Amino acid sequence: MSDGSSGSPGRGSFGRVRAGKRRRRAFLVMAIEALEGRRLLSSAGDRAVALAAHPLSGPVAAQHAITPRVAVAKPTDSAASPARVDLSRGQRGNPAVVGSWTPPRPFRPPGAPGTYVAIHMALLPNGMVLTWPHDYNYFLKNRHAAPYTPDIMLWDPATDTYKPLPVLPTNIFCSGATFLPNGDLIILGGHGPAAVPVSGLQTHYGNRFVEIYNYQTNTWTRGPNMAEGRYYGSAITLGTGQVIAVGGYNEDGGNDPLIQIYTAGQGWRTLPSANTTYYPDWYPQIYQLSNGQVFGTLPGRSTFLINPNGAGQIVGGPAMNYPRRFYGSSVMYAPDQILAIGGDSAPGEPPTGGSSRNITNTAEIINMDSPNPTWQYTGSMHYHRYLENATLLPDGTVLVTGGTSQQNDANGNALRGAVYAAELWNPQTGQWTTMSSMKVPRMYHSTALLLPDGRVLVAGGGEPQSTGEATGTTHQNMQIFSPPYLFRGPQPVISSAPATATYGQTISVTSPDAASITTINLVRPGATTHGFNMTQRFVNVPFTRNADGTLEVQMPTNPNDAPPGPWMLFLLNGQGVPSKAAMMFLESNSASAASSSSSTQSQTIGGSSWS
Repeated sequence: MSDGSSGSPGRGSFGRVRAGKRRRRAFLVMAIEALEGRRLLSSAGDRAVALAAHPLSGPVAAQHAITPRVAVAKPTDSAASPARVDLSRGQRGNPAVVGSWTPPRPFRPPGAPGTYVAIHMALLPNGMVLTWPHDYNYFLKNRHAAPYTPDIMLWDPATDTYKPLPVLPTNIFCSGATFLPNGDLIILGGHGPAAVPVSGLQTHYGNRFVEIYNYQTNTWTRGPNMAEGRYYGSAITLGTGQVIAVGGYNEDGGNDPLIQIYTAGQGWRTLPSANTTYYPDWYPQIYQLSNGQVFGTLPGRSTFLINPNGAGQIVGGPAMNYPRRFYGSSVMYAPDQILAIGGDSAPGEPPTGGSSRNITNTAEIINMDSPNPTWQYTGSMHYHRYLENATLLPDGTVLVTGGTSQQNDANGNALRGAVYAAELWNPQTGQWTTMSSMKVPRMYHSTALLLPDGRVLVAGGGEPQSTGEATGTTHQNMQIFSPPYLFRGPQPVISSAPATATYGQTISVTSPDAASITTINLVRPGATTHGFNMTQRFVNVPFTRNADGTLEVQMPTNPNDAPPGPWMLFLLNGQGVPSKAAMMFLESNSASAASSSSSTQSQTIGGSSWS
């Protein structure tokens, strides 16, 4: 299993010839992203071989709680006017309307050497936050030399304290990460030495290593290798509890077209009848649908559908309306329903006087549970955003933070256009509301993560520094955003909730505020990087109220809507104020039968003691 080839066919079955030098990039590369010294595909997604859209088949969810309304027929893509919207740092207002930001605080262990920029960030089942940046050798010519010793950091938001982590031999910068059913974080690939030594600052090389972090013991375990390297590869957990890995660059900088499935205790298998040869390969934004297929969006208009069963299958999906959302973001805000926002429509074009003409404020949605799924425009953001982050909140709204609205350099990572104001999207109306503003620019390599207390941690950025920032600027700090719902009254309290539940099970949740509860939602903890949160999911769950005030909550019945593993359970009252989350695990009936029948109650995880 260690060679990652279990169940995988010979390389010849993919029609890839490796005579002399190994195969290089399969697409015409039009732009060089100097931010990481690697080449990025700018428009190959639209030049891919045309594949027929695959009709959805198999079981689908009957109804979902959120049915969005399309707000506009055509996008509004005009530049935001400073007279209409204030772009300044630290913009404030009534927190019950626009929320509130904490002042910037250091986000690094006090007195620790190294550079701690939250390029990757994950919320663990115990409520702690795991982050990692690049490696020490990132800006050095000997960057391919071991050891890599990335500055991995573990932070407890409940106490505002840091804990040490064992050093990894693997460089997990630009890796993919998701949760296994037991809550361990599995990290796939990252940057690695070239198979053939090269000179100069080149980083588009992946490693095939797998690192698994056990949050209970604070230890790392090396998992079985993947078949090829993945740098900028994505990973999500499927309803089966398996992990699917898609995209990325292999050890010699070529596309890794293999789609692989990981099963704990068994290793990897490759889908012999499905690969991403005709699709771009960097951080595809992938989501599992209710019928089990995996839906993926790309920087271009193209989308795709993967059947992960058996030999696999991959076909084209519904094309987006907007020409290209390069370094935009997306989120599955309810089962089968996806929001795509922002991005750069023409990456690599020479800048024109700091113009925002290439960066869009448009947004569009699709319901893949409909008979004929079609992308439709929803309301446009107030700001043009490129390199932004999108975060699901406990009330079902979507918070967008950071990014830049102007492209006054070839890469678009421009301080001059930094967007400090957050925006909140309401799926019920399709409209955006401007929130208060950060004080620190969060653009390339920034991250955002929902905390169990309902706030949002925003960090990272500044590495490499953006155009207009002082040389050597790194944002080793954070700000935390409290959404407006936290200013509408006290948060409901969860007294007890089970630590585990099975699909379709009805669980009992006790709360002194049970009489005021109107909504219960499940939100999966996040693991995010490069504008894509690979693990966040949102599911509304039905409940009834007993005479004694106990809430009887029905768990999801379809694992594809809610993959096994850790979930945050939020109670919301009539004012839309969420409780602090109870962290619990969803597991299959077979897993539950094999586990202990302990009545241990889940932990309700609070926020930090400072504000």
